[in-house]
Amino acid sequence: MANFNEHALEMSIMELFKDEEYVHVNGRQIHRHKSLRKESKVVQTKKQL
Repeated sequence: MANFNEHALEMSIMELFKDEEYVHVNGRQIHRHKSLRKESKVVQTKKQL
C-alpha cells in the first residue's frame, strides 16, 4: 500500500472538489466583513433555571 499522509488526503479532496467545478480560493483572497458589535452570550444562573 502506498504511503498516504494528510497532505495527500487534502490534495485528493481538493481534486474531488475541482472535478465538481468548485473553485479554490486562498483564504487571504476572501473578502470578509468584521462585525462592529460583539456577540453577547446569554448566561443563565441557577435561579433562572
